[in-house]
Parts: sequence; C-alpha cells; structure tokens
Amino acid sequence: MTSEVTYVGHVLEDGHLWLSPDVKRALRLRPGVRLDVTLARSRGHGGRARQIGWPSLEELSRGELERVAKFRFSRRVQQRMERLLVKNQEGTLTAGEKAELERLSHESLVQCARKAHASHLLSRRR
Repeated sequence: MTSEVTYVGHVLEDGHLWLSPDVKRALRLRPGVRLDVTLARSRGHGGRARQIGWPSLEELSRGELERVAKFRFSRRVQQRMERLLVKNQEGTLTAGEKAELERLSHESLVQCARKAHASHLLSRRR
C-alpha cells in the first residue's frame, strides 16, 4: 500500500528533516521504515494548515476539534523541554540536544497554531 503526503518540511541544523507527528501518523511511520522522498525548495507556506502537513481541521468533527484545541504535551515532554532550555541558557547543550530543542520548539509552535485554528473553527460552528 502506498501513501503520499505533501508536506512543507524543515531542515534542522544537523541536516535531518523534521516530520510532524501528524505526517508520521498519516504514513504510519515508525523507526526503520524506508521512505521514497522527493525534495523541492518551498515557495512559502501561505499560512494554510494543509500545506504544512496537517489534516484539514475544517473536516474534523466537533469532538475531534475539541481534542486538538485541548492538546497538551505530556509532562515528560514538558520537563525535557524545560531541561533543554536551561542547558541552552547555560550554554551547555550538545549538538544532539540542540537539534532536539529545535525540533521540540518547532513542534510546540505548530501545536500552538493548530490549537488556535481549532478554537477558531469551534467558535464559528456554535
């Protein structure tokens, strides 16, 4: 079975590509899965969710939108981010930790935008 996702990705400092959790779920990715990847330089995001790998939030049910709007990272992820931020302020991050912090920071921004968009859609559906 072949699945395809169009995704505007992000290159991390170490050259790795970052994929959102939604893209990983859409393609049922797990460690060790091989992918065929076609790359092209992005011409911009346009600010629309579909272009950065999200399922269209407009198509979600009210319950699904409420789950998106209430999303919170696990306590473990929050604590890891806090530890990395402290190490960053101290100037003691390793290269791997820096890449992890960039990935977590990006994911946090993405989730914040998704939550805001889901909340907006919920307010329009009342």
